[in-house]
Amino acid sequence: MRRMKLSALALIGVLGVSSVTDVARAGCCDDFWSCAAAVATAGASCQIQNLIESVTALKNAVDTTIANMSTQASSVIAQAQKGVGDAAGELKQVRAETAAQLKASTDQAHELANPARPVTAVGLKPGVLNKPVAGSGAAMASKPLSPGLAKAVNAGSTASPPKPADPQATKDALTRGDKYAQELLAKSTAPANLANQMADAAIAATARHLDAARRISLDLALTPLNMVRDSLLDLLKHPERLFDPSAQINADIQRIATQMPAMFDRITTEVTQEALAQLNQGSAAVQQLQESASSANTVAEAMQKLQDSKLQSDLDALNGLLPKQAVAVAPAAGGVARAPMVALSPSVTLANKQRLTLVLNRADTAKLPVVVQQKAVASDLSSRWQAIQLKQKTAVAIDVPTQQKVDKDLNQMFVGKKGADVAKKKQELLAEAKKRFGNDPKTLAKVQQYIETHAPKG
Repeated sequence: MRRMKLSALALIGVLGVSSVTDVARAGCCDDFWSCAAAVATAGASCQIQNLIESVTALKNAVDTTIANMSTQASSVIAQAQKGVGDAAGELKQVRAETAAQLKASTDQAHELANPARPVTAVGLKPGVLNKPVAGSGAAMASKPLSPGLAKAVNAGSTASPPKPADPQATKDALTRGDKYAQELLAKSTAPANLANQMADAAIAATARHLDAARRISLDLALTPLNMVRDSLLDLLKHPERLFDPSAQINADIQRIATQMPAMFDRITTEVTQEALAQLNQGSAAVQQLQESASSANTVAEAMQKLQDSKLQSDLDALNGLLPKQAVAVAPAAGGVARAPMVALSPSVTLANKQRLTLVLNRADTAKLPVVVQQKAVASDLSSRWQAIQLKQKTAVAIDVPTQQKVDKDLNQMFVGKKGADVAKKKQELLAEAKKRFGNDPKTLAKVQQYIETHAPKG
């Protein structure tokens, strides 16, 4: 049981029980007098006490928010700067990984187009005279089939064997594939450098805007917070206003819900706006690099497949990937002309895009921990006030055990007393009630009436 404050009891004479939307068991008394007041006022004192406690808790939460505002503003500046730094660092990492992938695919294409020549022996080795003569039936029989032809032979005589690719056409296609990959590599230098430059520029941009971010006034958020705090203090000093519609508090709470996040948005925008523009430009350069790396990899894989199978179908596939002729293209990132890209599979394109999205998310101010936290604080203050408004409409019913306990405690005070002693004890109780609740005659009248009605008659 909780001890009820006298300020709550003082309201009973001037406030009636508001409309009931729910009925709660009384739990706001822990001694005879507080419980007697709850019973005498039919639970109205409990309802008021609940409101006082909730308003006090809300006021304390507002005080904490006000006290932490400067610290939180500093934290959001630091987190915004760190977010940009993390994004810039990761952008450089993706750029380096992509450049390495492009180089590996280019090297593979070059090796396929320029296979190492076998070493020619100067003298005859033992058994060389026993080898079949080139072009003889024995030599042809012993020569292994390419994987593609072997697969066709093993499939059975009913299936038509795949058409082998012309050796010269194969060599030409591999050469063109190598040349295309080398072109991609040559034209990757500019976007690779641009990506690094933009990452560095983003970090420098945040540094230039830190002082301006620190100078953004906190009044945008502090003004409604202070107004709510003053209004809540007024309610606690004048509990008779607890059932007021509190239109001013409603307006101030709504301002907090919008203006507190708005202040943090202003700060983070000041820190990150220019930097994000640099990161987006760097991201576009890395995207171009990704396309080059993916294109080179696709061509290198097609070249490898043709080299292994020697089939016309794989030759056609490689030729289908490679540009037919030089194509004039518009400049891309950094104003550098880019080589035409091969058609990439949707999964590759999506993976590249997702990787860069993760990079830029590092600098997404809406996801900064302190921004998320402050939005939650504003929402919590609003929710607390909504709960108080609900309690304003919720009457409290006194449960039977509480009523029985008050009656029992009152009767216990008269045990062993008769006649004049009963009258004397009753007067003592009435005097004590006047001492406790004398600041509100109507409340006192209800408590004294309860004593007169329920005390033994003598």
